[in-house]
Amino acid sequence: RHTRLQGDWSSDVCSSDLYYLERHAQLDAENHGPMAEKLVLCLIDDDPVREKEARISAEKSINARIDLWDRVILAIPNSTAAI
Repeated sequence: RHTRLQGDWSSDVCSSDLYYLERHAQLDAENHGPMAEKLVLCLIDDDPVREKEARISAEKSINARIDLWDRVILAIPNSTAAI
C-alpha cells in the first residue's frame, strides 16, 4: 500500500481495496440509492420548481464526479485509458 503513496501505481492492488469498492457499489445499489430517492421525493414534495432544482443539482453533481474520475485516470502513471 505505501508504495502507491510514493507514486508507484504499478504495485499490487490489495484485495481489501477491491472488496471495499465492490461492497460500496453493492450498498449503493441496495440501500443508498433507494434511500436517497425517497429523501429527494420527500424534499421535492410534488413541487415542479423543486424538482427542476433537484435535477439541475443532480446533473452538476454527476458531471463533477465524471470530471473527478477522468482526472484520476489521467493522473495514474502509464494510464492508457481513453476518455
